[in-house]
Amino acid sequence: MRSTGFSTFNRASSEPERGNATVGFVASVGLLLMVVYTVIAASLGWYVHAIATDSAMEGARAGAIGGSPALAAERTKDLMTSTLAESYASNITAHATETGIEVIVRAPIPGAGFLGDDVIEVRAHANRE
Repeated sequence: MRSTGFSTFNRASSEPERGNATVGFVASVGLLLMVVYTVIAASLGWYVHAIATDSAMEGARAGAIGGSPALAAERTKDLMTSTLAESYASNITAHATETGIEVIVRAPIPGAGFLGDDVIEVRAHANRE
């Protein structure tokens, strides 16, 4: 028998491989999207935490200088709403302590509600001068 130079194609051996690339692609893209979403949610949570911390510290300083917890809460709210949405500044409390003013900010974590506790709590204290 002469060889024609063409290779033989065995169709039965290639059938189990059909669709394998699609399954691999879907699994890889799904995992990649979960990682990207996690990075974005963590970044947004860090950003909200940084803004809440800075606002609470500045509000506590203003309240300690003015001698008023209401002034501290108002200043904190003004600073937070200048950068974040109004809903992030809806739970701000301030009270006088023996040495100064303490401001407590509770803000939601954006995009991470399914992870459990969805609130960032920040406390800042400033001594009276």
